Amino acid sequence: MTFYELYFCLENTLYGFVLPFVLLLGGAYLLFRLGAFPFRHPKRTARLFVKKEKDGASPVKAMTMALAGTLGVGNISGVALAIASGGAGALFWMWVAALFSMILKYAEVTLAMRFRADGGSAMAYMAGGLKGRNGRRIAAVFAVLCLFAAFTVGGLVQANAIAEALSDSVSASPLLVGVLLSLVTAAVIFGGAKKISDATVLLVPPVTLLYILMSLILILKNANGLPQVFLDIIGGAFDFRSAGGGVFGFLFSRAVRFGTTRGLLSNEAGCGTAPMAHATSGSDTPAKQGLFGIFEVFVDTIVLCSLTGIGILLAAPEMSSGGGIRIVTAAFSTVFGGLSPFLVSVSVVVFALATVFCWAYYGETALTWLTKRKKAQLVYRILFCLSLTLGAILAVEAVFSSVDLVLCFMTVLNVAVLLRLSPLVREETEKAGLL
Repeated sequence: MTFYELYFCLENTLYGFVLPFVLLLGGAYLLFRLGAFPFRHPKRTARLFVKKEKDGASPVKAMTMALAGTLGVGNISGVALAIASGGAGALFWMWVAALFSMILKYAEVTLAMRFRADGGSAMAYMAGGLKGRNGRRIAAVFAVLCLFAAFTVGGLVQANAIAEALSDSVSASPLLVGVLLSLVTAAVIFGGAKKISDATVLLVPPVTLLYILMSLILILKNANGLPQVFLDIIGGAFDFRSAGGGVFGFLFSRAVRFGTTRGLLSNEAGCGTAPMAHATSGSDTPAKQGLFGIFEVFVDTIVLCSLTGIGILLAAPEMSSGGGIRIVTAAFSTVFGGLSPFLVSVSVVVFALATVFCWAYYGETALTWLTKRKKAQLVYRILFCLSLTLGAILAVEAVFSSVDLVLCFMTVLNVAVLLRLSPLVREETEKAGLL
């Protein structure tokens, strides 16, 4: 067996078995450990969720910043390709996976808030919760993996997607797109976390609403087909091919494989990155910010992915090949005609740009955990911005397999720590009166 055969065997094993096993069983365990409180006590959960903060801080801003890192081109192409490979039943398994992933996001955000004094990140609760030398070593390993993911997932891949979208819709030069993207990103990330938060709050909500509106128009235009679509979803849900496609499409795609021939979908639940954004909140109740993590998964998967999937099944059910963006564009073109490529491109560009901003912050947070030297932070910001120009002009297929493995290692490591620290999550949940 050659090195490449061994490598792809490892990748397929981790993504085809280990990761779904860890996420689904990990989520089920935490749901049981926390008494399934969102479902058993919906009124208490809702009251805490809408409770105003005394100091006027904005947990919503922190959630929006985390949502920016979650929403990406995978929300568009990932769903299309999951359905193309797994059939209509894939959408059902996205919903199932989302229910288990919500509690993982709740746990990691709650822990990050509890250890906010130590930095409010996965590294903080790994080092602080596990204690001792092993905790610090695990946190350092996670920080290195996160730093690498920031340059690839948050930099190269997103820049390449933006360049492709603009090249297809307005024939923009990839080099020009890359340079402009680097300059815009530099203007934002050199302003720190507050500027990144402000930028994502400005970008994410209106484009999310635009995409929801477009999808609703598409669905309403084809509303007569809804009963059959839901029959297809339920009927195909327990087909092995559909189940595999759905779980694969939901769980594994914070990294989007370039080329619009393969995309994956994820909300980062269990990955350990979103807590860095949530910890910028001024909320005085860790469990409350954890509820925003649940809401984030709901918006990402139950809302946006469902709208995309149902729209495709209604308008372009015959599309089973080609890139995910192409499938979605074909569906929207049945309603919006020649405007479809432009509208889809706007959504892709803005979602990807917000992801770039957010991942830049994640990478810097990971670097700060490894070293406090200001010079290192300056070098990181410069290199991150330059990587965007590189990502826009180069094909980055070569990095995708390594990206997948890095995200897999991050998730397995983080979920293991979440399970180990579940007593602390339960303690914070009890303090908030949710149990």
